[in-house]
Amino acid sequence: MNTRNSTLGMLAALALALAACAQAPGAGSTMSIVSPAAGAKVKGPKVTVTVDVRSFRLVPANQLPVAGEGHVHFFVDTPASTVPVGKVVPLDQANVYVHAGKEPFTSRELELTPGRHTITVVMADAAHIVVSQPQPASVTIDVE
Repeated sequence: MNTRNSTLGMLAALALALAACAQAPGAGSTMSIVSPAAGAKVKGPKVTVTVDVRSFRLVPANQLPVAGEGHVHFFVDTPASTVPVGKVVPLDQANVYVHAGKEPFTSRELELTPGRHTITVVMADAAHIVVSQPQPASVTIDVE
């Protein structure tokens, strides 16, 4: 009887976990900046920033939003908290919010002045609305 109850309990827990994943598109997705490395000294003014996104479907901007799909935004010297989850990434500040809503979805060449810069990548849906998963990632670099 204990084995049966234990098995039923495990199955119930698994069903709840699967239901939670189904209700939270993008859950378990990750995003990281693969280059340049944190603390790197890079030649400017043009610096290519490349991102790795896992378990989240990258799609073009300006189409009907679908849960678990979207595109990356590169925030230049601006923390992710400036655009909270559920809000639209500004489209009128191209030097601060760089949209990657078309190929290549995982990299952008940024124009950066000499000095220290922090690049933060933030995921938004196809309508540029910030989503909670994958969580933002940042890197601080020195541009020569």
